[in-house]
Amino acid sequence: MKALILFNLKRRLFNRMNLLINAVLLLAILFGFHADYFLGNDQSPPHFYVDDSTKQFQSAFLSRERNYQIYNGPIGETDILIHYDDGFTIISNAPPDAALLDGIRQDIQQAVRETYSRQYPALKPFVDDYASIRITLSVSSKPEERLWILASAVYFLLMNYSSTIASEVVYEKTNHLLESQLTALTAQQHLLSKIIQGYLMVIIQLLAAAVFTAAAFFLRWLEDGLSGLRNFLNTNEIMKADVISLPVSWQTLVLIGAIMVSGLMIVQTLMLLVCSRLSSSEQAASLQGIFYVLLLVGYYLLLSYGSQWIVNATREIQLLAGLPVVSIYLMSGLLLMGKASLSQGLLALGINLVTLLLMIEFSGRQYRENLLKI
Repeated sequence: MKALILFNLKRRLFNRMNLLINAVLLLAILFGFHADYFLGNDQSPPHFYVDDSTKQFQSAFLSRERNYQIYNGPIGETDILIHYDDGFTIISNAPPDAALLDGIRQDIQQAVRETYSRQYPALKPFVDDYASIRITLSVSSKPEERLWILASAVYFLLMNYSSTIASEVVYEKTNHLLESQLTALTAQQHLLSKIIQGYLMVIIQLLAAAVFTAAAFFLRWLEDGLSGLRNFLNTNEIMKADVISLPVSWQTLVLIGAIMVSGLMIVQTLMLLVCSRLSSSEQAASLQGIFYVLLLVGYYLLLSYGSQWIVNATREIQLLAGLPVVSIYLMSGLLLMGKASLSQGLLALGINLVTLLLMIEFSGRQYRENLLKI
């Protein structure tokens, strides 16, 4: 089995298409580290708004140098809205940088002091010392963005597995390689070798991406110490060193990864069983076309309704999330949004693993028969 895995890995790694994909990946990473050269810093400056809840302080805000306006619609990605409800809340769709946030807090303090001093002239000497101002920052959360990334990752992983598996099985059948392989391996071992080599390819590809990223980082560091890239990221609200944090704990992230890997292994096993019945490239192309259409329908369903399912997290959704394959998206999404406990995630992982072992154990005979049919 080891020799078979090494042979197939060598064939996959050094074919022209894989080399082309890695070349494109390297160019994409280099472009990312030099995005400021190509895209520039043309983002519009933020606008500042106060809503009706700040009515008693509005005249003081409107006289500030920062040019505050009355709120009358949705705010942009970098705009700031100030709301008052027994304290001030600074609302934004993206975290403002520290200097801007300090400036807004000073504006709020000045507006409150000016308003109280004007309303209660006799208390003006005490306003600065005793006026209590509670100010909080509220960055609008967008859970659908995390779920969109998750749905896209699942879609492209499944699409990649389907095309790779179908073409490889048909290649081996049409070139009469399977007869010699099955004389040295059992059907279960051959099936397992296909699953292992698929994940080894993923690991190798991730390592290649890490090497490309390190090389691009080093080149950009030699150019300007990353200063231009950092300014671009900060200006466009893409990444800020003082607000970077994981949405969930590392234990949850590891569990999500394990659920996705085990679920994809089930899908890969199912695809191997189906593709083992194919005997020509035409049949493989037809199967891939059907599979792509089903994937596309599922992908758009997840984009349209997936966020609502997970955010609502009804009992039915939580039960469905424990099922094999379905857990790839639903349970991962529930864990990502904090709607499921670690014990629920571990149960879904256990169901995936048991399902995978049963499939490998009891599908060996049928898999062998399918492979030997031409």
